[in-house]
Amino acid sequence: MPDIILGIDPGSRNTGYALLTEENGKLIALRCDVIRMADIDDHAERLQVIFDKVSAIIRSNKPTSCAVETPVYGVDPMAMLKLGRAQAAAMLAITNNGLPAVEYFPKVVKKSITGNGNASKEQVAFMLNKMVKLPDEKLSNDATDALAVAWCHLMKGKGIPGSSKKKTHQNNKKGDWASFVADNPDRVKGINKGNQSEDCILTLSQPIRHAMQNQFRPIMIAFLKGYIEEKKEGLVILDVSGVGYRVEISSITQEQLESAGSEVKLLTYHHITDSDQRLFGFFSSDEKALFEKLITVKGVGPKLGLTILSGLPADQLIGAITNGEEGTLSKVPGIGKKTAQRIIVELKDKLAEYAVSAGVTPTSAGESSVTGEAISALESLGFKKKESEQAVMKALQDTGSEDASVVIKKALASLNK
Repeated sequence: MPDIILGIDPGSRNTGYALLTEENGKLIALRCDVIRMADIDDHAERLQVIFDKVSAIIRSNKPTSCAVETPVYGVDPMAMLKLGRAQAAAMLAITNNGLPAVEYFPKVVKKSITGNGNASKEQVAFMLNKMVKLPDEKLSNDATDALAVAWCHLMKGKGIPGSSKKKTHQNNKKGDWASFVADNPDRVKGINKGNQSEDCILTLSQPIRHAMQNQFRPIMIAFLKGYIEEKKEGLVILDVSGVGYRVEISSITQEQLESAGSEVKLLTYHHITDSDQRLFGFFSSDEKALFEKLITVKGVGPKLGLTILSGLPADQLIGAITNGEEGTLSKVPGIGKKTAQRIIVELKDKLAEYAVSAGVTPTSAGESSVTGEAISALESLGFKKKESEQAVMKALQDTGSEDASVVIKKALASLNK
């Protein structure tokens, strides 16, 4: 029988709950609903309803583990007190049925799903919709939050039957690998034989293994189509089906956009880090392709990439790179001499096809820059293009010279070591 995780989002008026499992290699929300108590005036009676309903859900669905969202600090002390009581009623029902109740703070839940602890409810719902098969009916916020808690529990690796029940809270730091292996011998493959140790492999239950391999991959937003809610320099807010997306744009794209209220489609680059998510928008596929080339260069992130696109027209930018015009690139705010040299060395050949389509006529490397002249000189001596480029880049960094002969001499010294 597959594992079933019960997630609960406690509330004194509405308590959301969700049951998450795996069927045929897919994560499925068996049930997502809300225990509604708004029509009950007596607070003690509401707590009894929560206890009874959660107990009934456990008996009917037989979950293998349970997770509950932890209330956080609020402005109204009385509201927080009631919320804490609601959580206690749910946890009592869980433990009363012989299951451990694991708590998770809201930020931990959001980060496990979106990578951002400050994500909105809409972002959490969007990601869950991509990763889990949901019921056909539209889910309320409380039910979605409960499903998010169940997902977080799955990702934290605590929804595994047979795992140590001593660690029942996310802040309990007592466990370690040695005690985990000792408590879970059935999940370790490999044994020690004297001084010869075979490979020891920690095995995951099927739902978690499947989630890691197939489900929990970054979801890339390829494009957005909606109405312009707000437009200002370097930024546009798009209303897509009632959800506002903050999209950073270049001056090139900004010139193509009409006024607020107009419909537009923007191709997007979805940048995800451990602490943040950002969307960069482009009016044309060529602009996006050029942006993606730029950010492959070491030291050029998405923000600087957008600045470069805003600082130079596309044809002039491509020409500057393919012709080795360091001075032109260095005029863009944020680009120093070394960064300009690195962009030229790494992208010159990659942008050759763009140069043709943009009508750019490449000049000889010796006529355009110290970098190009030095590389050509080394190639004429029989060195390969890649090793010549690397040697010239290092020579430029070491000497800081704009004299081609000095750079070539230094590069030759490093190649002949």
